[in-house]
Amino acid sequence: MKELEPRAAQLLAHAVLLGVEEFRLAPEDRMGVHVTHFAGDEHQAVRLLEDLASMGLLEKHVSDILYRCPNCGGTVLRPKLLCPRCQSLDLRRGSLIIHLTCLYVGFQEDFTPTCPKCGESVLDQEACHKAGLGYRCSSCGNSFHRPKEKWLCISCGREFELDESKVDVSSSYKLTKLGLSAAESYSEGLREIVHTLLAKGMKVGLLGQLQGLSGAMHEFEILAEDVETYVIETCLFREAKEVELIRFYSLIHDSDSRGLFIAMPGLGQKARMFAEEGKISERLSVLEAPSISEMKEKLRNLSSSHSDLPNIIPVVTQ
Repeated sequence: MKELEPRAAQLLAHAVLLGVEEFRLAPEDRMGVHVTHFAGDEHQAVRLLEDLASMGLLEKHVSDILYRCPNCGGTVLRPKLLCPRCQSLDLRRGSLIIHLTCLYVGFQEDFTPTCPKCGESVLDQEACHKAGLGYRCSSCGNSFHRPKEKWLCISCGREFELDESKVDVSSSYKLTKLGLSAAESYSEGLREIVHTLLAKGMKVGLLGQLQGLSGAMHEFEILAEDVETYVIETCLFREAKEVELIRFYSLIHDSDSRGLFIAMPGLGQKARMFAEEGKISERLSVLEAPSISEMKEKLRNLSSSHSDLPNIIPVVTQ
Protein backbone atom coordinates (compact mmCIF):
# COMPACT_ATOMS: atom_id res chain seq x y z
CA MET A 1 0.00 0.00 0.00
CA LYS A 2 1.30 3.46 -0.89
CA GLU A 3 2.07 5.91 1.90
CA LEU A 4 -0.92 7.93 3.06
CA GLU A 5 -0.92 11.66 2.60
CA PRO A 6 -0.73 13.57 5.92
CA ARG A 7 -4.36 14.69 6.13
CA ALA A 8 -5.58 11.14 5.48
CA ALA A 9 -3.26 9.80 8.17
CA GLN A 10 -4.55 12.36 10.68
CA LEU A 11 -8.14 11.54 9.83
CA LEU A 12 -7.63 7.82 10.41
CA ALA A 13 -5.67 8.46 13.62
CA HIS A 14 -8.53 10.49 15.10
CA ALA A 15 -11.03 7.85 14.00
CA VAL A 16 -9.19 5.18 16.00
CA LEU A 17 -8.99 7.31 19.15
CA LEU A 18 -12.67 8.28 18.95
CA GLY A 19 -13.83 4.75 18.14
CA VAL A 20 -15.36 5.95 14.86
CA GLU A 21 -15.54 3.35 12.09
CA GLU A 22 -17.77 5.26 9.68
CA PHE A 23 -17.52 8.67 8.03
CA ARG A 24 -20.58 10.36 6.58
CA LEU A 25 -21.00 13.48 4.50
CA ALA A 26 -24.73 14.10 4.32
CA PRO A 27 -26.39 17.01 2.46
CA GLU A 28 -28.07 18.27 5.63
CA ASP A 29 -25.93 16.77 8.34
CA ARG A 30 -22.38 15.75 9.18
CA MET A 31 -21.84 12.88 11.55
CA GLY A 32 -18.78 11.26 13.05
CA VAL A 33 -15.28 12.70 12.60
CA HIS A 34 -15.18 16.20 11.10
CA VAL A 35 -13.62 15.30 7.76
CA THR A 36 -13.61 18.96 6.69
CA HIS A 37 -11.16 19.77 9.49
CA PHE A 38 -8.52 17.79 7.62
CA ALA A 39 -9.69 18.42 4.06
CA GLY A 40 -10.53 22.16 4.10
CA ASP A 41 -14.03 22.04 2.61
CA GLU A 42 -16.79 19.64 1.61
CA HIS A 43 -15.49 19.04 -1.93
CA GLN A 44 -11.99 18.22 -0.74
CA ALA A 45 -13.47 16.06 2.01
CA VAL A 46 -15.30 13.95 -0.58
CA ARG A 47 -12.11 13.66 -2.61
CA LEU A 48 -10.19 12.57 0.49
CA LEU A 49 -12.74 9.88 1.33
CA GLU A 50 -12.89 8.71 -2.27
CA ASP A 51 -9.09 8.38 -2.35
CA LEU A 52 -9.15 6.28 0.81
CA ALA A 53 -11.92 4.14 -0.68
CA SER A 54 -9.89 3.60 -3.88
CA MET A 55 -7.01 2.33 -1.69
CA GLY A 56 -9.29 -0.20 -0.02
CA LEU A 57 -9.09 1.55 3.37
CA LEU A 58 -12.75 2.61 3.28
CA GLU A 59 -15.84 0.97 1.77
CA LYS A 60 -18.42 3.30 0.25
CA HIS A 61 -22.16 2.85 0.79
CA VAL A 62 -25.20 4.94 -0.18
CA SER A 63 -26.74 5.93 3.16
CA ASP A 64 -29.54 8.28 2.05
CA ILE A 65 -31.06 10.07 -0.94
CA LEU A 66 -32.48 13.56 -0.52
CA TYR A 67 -34.90 15.11 -3.04
CA ARG A 68 -34.98 18.90 -3.35
CA CYS A 69 -37.31 21.42 -4.96
CA PRO A 70 -35.98 22.37 -8.44
CA ASN A 71 -36.91 26.00 -7.76
CA CYS A 72 -35.58 26.81 -4.27
CA GLY A 73 -33.76 23.65 -3.21
CA GLY A 74 -36.13 23.12 -0.27
CA THR A 75 -36.49 19.67 1.26
CA VAL A 76 -39.91 20.00 2.94
CA LEU A 77 -42.04 18.39 0.24
CA ARG A 78 -45.63 17.05 0.23
CA PRO A 79 -46.88 14.51 -2.31
CA LYS A 80 -50.03 15.18 -4.39
CA LEU A 81 -51.84 12.24 -6.02
CA LEU A 82 -53.88 13.10 -9.12
CA CYS A 83 -56.20 11.34 -11.54
CA PRO A 84 -54.12 10.65 -14.68
CA ARG A 85 -57.15 11.50 -16.87
CA CYS A 86 -58.58 14.71 -15.41
CA GLN A 87 -55.92 15.74 -12.82
CA SER A 88 -58.49 15.76 -10.00
CA LEU A 89 -57.34 15.35 -6.39
CA ASP A 90 -60.66 13.71 -5.41
CA LEU A 91 -59.56 10.07 -5.36
CA ARG A 92 -60.84 6.99 -3.53
CA ARG A 93 -58.58 4.06 -2.72
CA GLY A 94 -59.71 0.47 -2.27
CA SER A 95 -59.59 -3.13 -3.50
CA LEU A 96 -60.39 -3.35 -7.21
CA ILE A 97 -62.57 -6.12 -8.71
CA ILE A 98 -62.86 -6.98 -12.44
CA HIS A 99 -66.18 -8.54 -13.49
CA LEU A 100 -65.04 -10.97 -16.19
CA THR A 101 -68.43 -11.06 -17.97
CA CYS A 102 -68.60 -7.36 -18.87
CA LEU A 103 -65.06 -6.29 -17.84
CA TYR A 104 -66.38 -3.69 -15.41
CA VAL A 105 -63.69 -2.54 -12.97
CA GLY A 106 -64.82 -1.23 -9.61
CA PHE A 107 -64.31 -1.36 -5.87
CA GLN A 108 -65.36 -4.48 -4.02
CA GLU A 109 -68.11 -2.63 -2.15
CA ASP A 110 -69.68 -1.60 -5.49
CA PHE A 111 -70.83 -5.18 -6.12
CA THR A 112 -73.93 -5.49 -3.89
CA PRO A 113 -74.11 -8.36 -4.88
CA THR A 114 -74.73 -7.56 -8.55
CA CYS A 115 -72.44 -5.90 -11.05
CA PRO A 116 -73.32 -2.16 -11.26
CA LYS A 117 -72.74 -2.27 -15.05
CA CYS A 118 -74.54 -5.39 -16.34
CA GLY A 119 -76.62 -6.32 -13.30
CA GLU A 120 -75.40 -9.91 -13.24
CA SER A 121 -75.00 -11.56 -9.86
CA VAL A 122 -71.40 -11.86 -8.75
CA LEU A 123 -72.00 -14.34 -5.92
CA ASP A 124 -70.08 -16.78 -8.09
CA GLN A 125 -66.56 -15.77 -7.21
CA GLU A 126 -65.21 -17.29 -10.43
CA ALA A 127 -66.98 -14.49 -12.34
CA CYS A 128 -64.73 -11.90 -10.67
CA HIS A 129 -61.02 -11.30 -10.45
CA LYS A 130 -59.27 -9.36 -7.69
CA ALA A 131 -57.09 -6.72 -9.33
CA GLY A 132 -55.32 -5.51 -6.19
CA LEU A 133 -55.24 -2.07 -4.62
CA GLY A 134 -56.42 0.74 -6.86
CA TYR A 135 -57.89 4.22 -7.13
CA ARG A 136 -61.05 5.72 -8.58
CA CYS A 137 -61.49 9.35 -9.47
CA SER A 138 -64.71 10.76 -8.00
CA SER A 139 -64.70 13.51 -10.64
CA CYS A 140 -64.56 11.48 -13.87
CA GLY A 141 -65.10 7.89 -12.66
CA ASN A 142 -61.76 6.67 -13.99
CA SER A 143 -60.32 3.60 -12.19
CA PHE A 144 -56.58 3.00 -12.17
CA HIS A 145 -53.77 1.34 -10.24
CA ARG A 146 -51.27 4.22 -10.12
CA PRO A 147 -52.29 7.86 -9.70
CA LYS A 148 -50.24 10.62 -11.24
CA GLU A 149 -47.77 11.88 -8.66
CA LYS A 150 -46.71 15.48 -8.13
CA TRP A 151 -44.82 17.12 -5.29
CA LEU A 152 -45.48 20.44 -3.58
CA CYS A 153 -42.62 22.43 -2.07
CA ILE A 154 -43.83 23.88 1.24
CA SER A 155 -41.14 26.58 1.13
CA CYS A 156 -41.93 28.20 -2.23
CA GLY A 157 -45.19 26.57 -3.39
CA ARG A 158 -43.71 25.10 -6.56
CA GLU A 159 -45.40 21.95 -7.90
CA PHE A 160 -43.22 19.53 -9.83
CA GLU A 161 -42.85 15.92 -10.87
CA LEU A 162 -40.27 13.75 -9.15
CA ASP A 163 -37.98 13.54 -12.17
CA GLU A 164 -37.68 17.35 -12.10
CA SER A 165 -36.33 17.38 -8.55
CA LYS A 166 -32.72 17.89 -7.56
CA VAL A 167 -31.23 14.76 -6.03
CA ASP A 168 -28.50 14.65 -3.38
CA VAL A 169 -26.97 11.27 -2.64
CA SER A 170 -25.47 10.89 0.81
CA SER A 171 -22.67 8.35 1.11
CA SER A 172 -21.07 6.78 4.12
CA TYR A 173 -17.56 5.39 4.21
CA LYS A 174 -16.78 2.51 6.58
CA LEU A 175 -13.33 1.45 7.70
CA THR A 176 -12.26 -1.86 6.22
CA LYS A 177 -9.93 -4.28 8.02
CA LEU A 178 -7.08 -2.85 5.96
CA GLY A 179 -8.17 0.68 6.86
CA LEU A 180 -8.38 -0.15 10.55
CA SER A 181 -4.89 -1.62 10.45
CA ALA A 182 -3.52 1.49 8.74
CA ALA A 183 -5.36 3.76 11.18
CA GLU A 184 -3.80 1.96 14.15
CA SER A 185 -0.30 2.48 12.78
CA TYR A 186 -0.83 6.21 12.17
CA SER A 187 -2.50 6.87 15.50
CA GLU A 188 0.57 6.20 17.67
CA GLY A 189 1.77 9.82 17.75
CA LEU A 190 -1.67 11.26 18.44
CA ARG A 191 -2.39 8.65 21.10
CA GLU A 192 0.86 9.51 22.91
CA ILE A 193 -0.05 13.21 22.88
CA VAL A 194 -3.45 12.50 24.43
CA HIS A 195 -2.05 10.09 27.03
CA THR A 196 0.70 12.54 28.05
CA LEU A 197 -1.79 15.39 28.50
CA LEU A 198 -4.11 13.15 30.51
CA ALA A 199 -1.18 12.10 32.71
CA LYS A 200 -0.63 15.80 33.50
CA GLY A 201 -4.16 15.88 34.90
CA MET A 202 -5.57 17.83 31.95
CA LYS A 203 -9.01 17.34 30.43
CA VAL A 204 -8.66 16.45 26.77
CA GLY A 205 -11.20 16.72 23.97
CA LEU A 206 -10.83 15.76 20.32
CA LEU A 207 -12.40 17.49 17.34
CA GLY A 208 -14.92 20.17 18.15
CA GLN A 209 -15.68 23.84 17.63
CA LEU A 210 -14.54 27.03 19.28
CA GLN A 211 -16.31 30.37 18.90
CA GLY A 212 -13.98 33.27 18.06
CA LEU A 213 -14.24 36.90 19.12
CA SER A 214 -15.56 37.69 15.63
CA GLY A 215 -18.43 35.24 16.14
CA ALA A 216 -16.96 32.81 13.62
CA MET A 217 -16.84 29.12 14.50
CA HIS A 218 -13.40 27.48 14.28
CA GLU A 219 -12.76 23.75 14.27
CA PHE A 220 -10.05 22.52 16.62
CA GLU A 221 -8.17 19.23 16.66
CA ILE A 222 -7.35 18.88 20.36
CA LEU A 223 -8.45 20.86 23.41
CA ALA A 224 -6.54 20.40 26.67
CA GLU A 225 -7.65 22.14 29.87
CA ASP A 226 -6.29 22.59 33.37
CA VAL A 227 -5.53 26.06 34.78
CA GLU A 228 -4.48 26.99 31.25
CA THR A 229 -6.52 26.04 28.20
CA TYR A 230 -4.64 24.98 25.08
CA VAL A 231 -6.05 24.63 21.60
CA ILE A 232 -3.70 22.14 19.94
CA GLU A 233 -2.99 21.39 16.29
CA THR A 234 -0.65 18.59 15.22
CA CYS A 235 1.51 17.93 12.21
CA LEU A 236 3.06 14.50 12.67
CA PHE A 237 5.52 12.40 10.66
CA ARG A 238 6.27 15.21 8.21
CA GLU A 239 7.48 18.82 8.14
CA ALA A 240 4.80 21.40 8.84
CA LYS A 241 3.96 23.85 6.06
CA GLU A 242 3.73 27.61 6.43
CA VAL A 243 0.06 27.70 5.46
CA GLU A 244 -0.81 25.28 8.29
CA LEU A 245 0.93 27.48 10.86
CA ILE A 246 -0.71 30.63 9.47
CA ARG A 247 -4.18 29.05 9.56
CA PHE A 248 -3.71 28.00 13.16
CA TYR A 249 -2.31 31.41 14.09
CA SER A 250 -5.45 33.11 12.72
CA LEU A 251 -7.64 30.75 14.78
CA ILE A 252 -5.74 31.56 17.97
CA HIS A 253 -5.76 35.28 17.23
CA ASP A 254 -9.55 35.35 16.74
CA SER A 255 -10.35 33.09 19.69
CA ASP A 256 -7.95 34.83 22.09
CA SER A 257 -7.01 31.41 23.48
CA ARG A 258 -3.64 29.77 24.05
CA GLY A 259 -2.40 27.74 21.11
CA LEU A 260 0.12 24.93 20.83
CA PHE A 261 1.30 23.75 17.43
CA ILE A 262 3.03 20.36 17.64
CA ALA A 263 5.35 19.61 14.72
CA MET A 264 7.09 16.25 14.49
CA PRO A 265 9.76 16.05 13.19
CA GLY A 266 9.56 19.87 12.88
CA LEU A 267 8.71 22.95 10.84
CA GLY A 268 9.41 23.29 7.17
CA GLN A 269 11.69 26.09 5.98
CA LYS A 270 8.96 28.63 5.19
CA ALA A 271 7.04 27.79 8.36
CA ARG A 272 10.22 28.30 10.38
CA MET A 273 10.83 31.67 8.73
CA PHE A 274 7.27 32.70 9.59
CA ALA A 275 7.83 31.72 13.23
CA GLU A 276 11.30 33.27 13.53
CA GLU A 277 10.22 36.60 12.04
CA GLY A 278 8.26 37.30 15.20
CA LYS A 279 4.86 36.76 13.62
CA ILE A 280 3.92 34.23 16.26
CA SER A 281 2.20 35.94 19.17
CA GLU A 282 2.89 35.11 22.79
CA ARG A 283 -0.37 33.15 22.87
CA LEU A 284 0.94 30.63 20.31
CA SER A 285 3.77 28.21 21.02
CA VAL A 286 5.42 25.80 18.61
CA LEU A 287 6.64 22.47 19.94
CA GLU A 288 9.13 20.75 17.65
CA ALA A 289 10.36 17.24 18.33
CA PRO A 290 12.22 14.80 16.09
CA SER A 291 10.68 11.76 17.82
CA ILE A 292 7.67 10.64 19.84
CA SER A 293 9.74 10.22 23.00
CA GLU A 294 11.12 13.77 22.83
CA MET A 295 7.65 15.13 22.04
CA LYS A 296 6.28 13.42 25.16
CA GLU A 297 9.09 14.88 27.30
CA LYS A 298 8.42 18.42 26.06
CA LEU A 299 4.70 18.01 26.70
CA ARG A 300 5.38 16.84 30.26
CA ASN A 301 7.30 20.07 30.85
CA LEU A 302 4.48 22.21 29.46
CA SER A 303 4.01 25.09 31.88
CA SER A 304 0.61 26.03 33.27
CA SER A 305 -0.38 29.62 33.97
CA HIS A 306 -3.81 31.15 34.46
CA SER A 307 -5.83 32.38 31.48
CA ASP A 308 -9.53 32.88 30.84
CA LEU A 309 -11.28 29.88 29.39
CA PRO A 310 -12.45 30.28 25.77
CA ASN A 311 -16.06 29.75 24.85
CA ILE A 312 -16.09 26.03 24.06
CA ILE A 313 -19.12 24.57 22.38
CA PRO A 314 -19.18 20.76 22.74
CA VAL A 315 -19.75 18.72 19.58
CA VAL A 316 -21.14 15.19 19.44
CA THR A 317 -18.59 13.17 17.51
CA GLN A 318 -20.61 10.01 16.99
